[in-house]
Amino acid sequence: MRQAQKPLKKRCLGRMVQRSMVVQRRRERREPAPVVPANFKSFLLTSRQYRSKQLPQPTNPKTIYPPIHTSMYKLFNEHETERLRLLSAHAAELDRLVISFEEELVRAHQKTARKNQPPLSVCAFLLERIMPHMDMDDIRLGTREEGLAEDDQEAVSQCPPSKEDSSGLDPRLLASFVQDVWDKYTELRTCVLTRQGHECEALWLLQLEQWKDRLQELGFSAAASREALIAHVPMVTSINSSSEED
Repeated sequence: MRQAQKPLKKRCLGRMVQRSMVVQRRRERREPAPVVPANFKSFLLTSRQYRSKQLPQPTNPKTIYPPIHTSMYKLFNEHETERLRLLSAHAAELDRLVISFEEELVRAHQKTARKNQPPLSVCAFLLERIMPHMDMDDIRLGTREEGLAEDDQEAVSQCPPSKEDSSGLDPRLLASFVQDVWDKYTELRTCVLTRQGHECEALWLLQLEQWKDRLQELGFSAAASREALIAHVPMVTSINSSSEED
């Protein structure tokens, strides 16, 4: 009778060791807590202070100096509408670029947090699928009367201890991810600002030629000075000058 219970006891002990290891693996594989950059509250994602919502109001042609002739008010208003439309498009494009950059920064922090988690092996996954369906009657039968011996208890206690949950990130790994994101953003931002500058210059040249043609039709071309032309046909430059990164 004594010899018949030994295989059962060893089998129960093995299952208990496996179960304790599964529990510890589950503790080690906890989902990483959300990690965000230190200045996340000042991001455009959270503050929502979009440039596209802070556009200037249309300029009244009566407030322009040198004064504009009343017959040029209509053309000035048309040009002002085109300038504001281009300004709004540029502001929205820069907002999308900054938001994508901030999202990449958040992903870099999350990626670094996931790197600290232990990998999930196929054997561990299969063992977790089997353990919930194992019959506990054999374990109760083997440990109810005789219990575990001292050496068996030591075998159970020798399971690898669970790692403590740490919210710290690897600074080198994080710096590498952030530097990659920053290099990509800087390159894209330079290309976007260069193209927007060309679009502003092209619109200004087009409106300047239209303004000169209208002045020539009305017979005012001789009285138009360069300073007056620059004041009456301004260039859209506010987005490029105010798009500095925080």
